[in-house]
Amino acid sequence: MPIITGLQSSLIRDANTALATAFFPRFLKSFWPQLCRSTLSTRFVEPFSIDGSAPLLRKFNGTLKSYGLKSWSYHSPNFLFKNFENIGREEFEMDQIGVVRKRCGQFGIRVAQAPDYLLAKRLLTADQASSASVVYKGTSYYTTFENGVPLFSSAHTMYDGATQSNIITGNLPSTGTVAGVAALDIGAAAQAMIKDLELIIDKIASYKDDKGAAMYPDFDPEKSLVLVVPPILRAVADLAFMTNGALIGGSPSTSTGSTGSTTMGRASRVKKIVSPGLLRGCVDIESDDDTVTVSPTYATQYYWMIEDDYVAPLYFQRFRPKRGGEYFPLGSDPEAEAEAILNAANPGGLKVSAESADMYAATEIDTNLGALGNNAQESVVKTESFFISGRSRFQINYGFWPTCGKVDPAGQSA
Repeated sequence: MPIITGLQSSLIRDANTALATAFFPRFLKSFWPQLCRSTLSTRFVEPFSIDGSAPLLRKFNGTLKSYGLKSWSYHSPNFLFKNFENIGREEFEMDQIGVVRKRCGQFGIRVAQAPDYLLAKRLLTADQASSASVVYKGTSYYTTFENGVPLFSSAHTMYDGATQSNIITGNLPSTGTVAGVAALDIGAAAQAMIKDLELIIDKIASYKDDKGAAMYPDFDPEKSLVLVVPPILRAVADLAFMTNGALIGGSPSTSTGSTGSTTMGRASRVKKIVSPGLLRGCVDIESDDDTVTVSPTYATQYYWMIEDDYVAPLYFQRFRPKRGGEYFPLGSDPEAEAEAILNAANPGGLKVSAESADMYAATEIDTNLGALGNNAQESVVKTESFFISGRSRFQINYGFWPTCGKVDPAGQSA
């Protein structure tokens, strides 16, 4: 539990209040809860497994075919994420503008943001061979249920060794820049995305499970399909799928509807659209080099996800150690613990979810802000500076490949 101690009581209260009141509101803005299921982990490396489908019922003619039980598994390590910042002792001593309070608030924001950065990387690199494994403490671990096959691939196997793909070639042009996308006619782009939707639905209908049966025989996109698009495509996707009664023109230079127009007769054709800003590119938080980033290959690439399946496309694996120490004990109620802190610091309270409380509780804030006087540390005396460091352990895991897919722009091979 990130409780800062060792300071004057007023500074302790300010620091912890700033940390909590910055963390929880920012957590509510995170996009990973919209795309990931949440799992709790108490091990450094967590096993994941799923079983194959049950056999179909068939007319009984005196004999029954016996099927073996298929299963898939992999092991997921919980990575440790940290940051570090020095604060000059003079800034601390002359803290007329609340330096400590402000910095603790910033640390709360960074802790809450971290899973979004990792999720963005997982999506942006999910078609690359390098994404199919990770190295943890010198050991390599697969990251997908098909060992060595990326989450987005045309080489998935399920039934009788036949390959299946969860990548389609869409109808949007393969412009590589945001400016190029912005120059597109929005009506024509919306029509292209509607055509993409036809391909997505047909692709999902083509999936067969390990018994040869249709995996999604009753799929309804309005109830189950989530489109994950970069910010530059959000307006286009809204026009294509979430606009009631709009005329979408097909003319190359105008959206008047005069050429090849399409009338939308209902309010939505998909369940929802999610548009994370980090999908346009972001810092790679798995690298210790601040200059390393991950970016989409094309500004017009986007993703689909099936939200209500028994397995999910992505999982947020939050780590909670088995022992106490800086953390509250496993038997405690994380939401109650977090709410108690917030209510003590802020009578109005803040909205707290079980996931946010767990993440907050599984975060450490290391600091030597109280290393003064009899508690002085050599480093503070010699450098005239303190430090603050956030520490959190978690993972974003890939789920089962049929629950999601990628739309490449026109001209790209599926």
